[in-house]
Amino acid sequence: MSKSKIQEIVEKQIIAKLEEGVCPWVKGWADGGMPRNITTDREYNGINRLFTMMQGFGSPYWMSYKQAKELGGNVIKGEKGVKIVYARTFEKEDKDTGEKKTFPVFRYSVIFNLEQCEEVKIPKKIQIKIDYGKENKEKQTEINYSILTDFIEREKTLSFKKGKPSYAPKKDVIRMPDMESFFSSEEYVGILAHECIHSTGHWMRLDRGFDKQGAYDMERDSYAKEELVAEIGSAFVCAMLGVEKVLDNQVAYIASWKKKIKETAGIVVSSASLAQRAVDYIIGETDVIS
Repeated sequence: MSKSKIQEIVEKQIIAKLEEGVCPWVKGWADGGMPRNITTDREYNGINRLFTMMQGFGSPYWMSYKQAKELGGNVIKGEKGVKIVYARTFEKEDKDTGEKKTFPVFRYSVIFNLEQCEEVKIPKKIQIKIDYGKENKEKQTEINYSILTDFIEREKTLSFKKGKPSYAPKKDVIRMPDMESFFSSEEYVGILAHECIHSTGHWMRLDRGFDKQGAYDMERDSYAKEELVAEIGSAFVCAMLGVEKVLDNQVAYIASWKKKIKETAGIVVSSASLAQRAVDYIIGETDVIS
């Protein structure tokens, strides 16, 4: 399957949600943590994390039809799965040089949420995590967003000051009002996450388009894409923290993104991938580029 076909699958699912009046990277999050496969316990990343989050199920656990059967259950009649995409590589010999070259082959599969299935025997290690998560949530009284504050403290050149929410790449500074200025702590955390994601694009970090003078290089990519990276990335962070990202003027916001996505081929796939890398950098799983 070609990359353009994968992009078509991706954008069709995203546009469908936007048409329903739902912003995919804002609406969906699960009470039990990041979306993951119920058999392997591996988290979905990038665009597949976005796909699974935006379905709005309370359970983070997903499985294929085959896996549901292997766990002694089945998919409830009438339930529709979500398509996830992935790439596999294969080697092909160059006829002229004789050298072996690696090429990506794109595929998709359909998975279902645990809530869409019945009589599934949840693996013991997964059930223990589910039970622990429920107990821990009942004890939690405030949002622990230390992954963001730790990131800011870790980056030696990055500073944090009071002011209107923004990130200034030239001075490498994030500005935020006090939390008391927001309607809720969830709103504060969502906006702080957005600005932190922007800051990962600095040329000394992931070099996503801000030059050394602090301007955004429009020839390298569109700023709309950088905004989408920050929006998706902040939604990923909010999901990790178990809070829902807050939107102002959702109708206008959705209309704006629907237009941009329709006009720019592949913007969702690449933005989700960059957002995942930004989140990984914030939590310390991606090194500084050379």
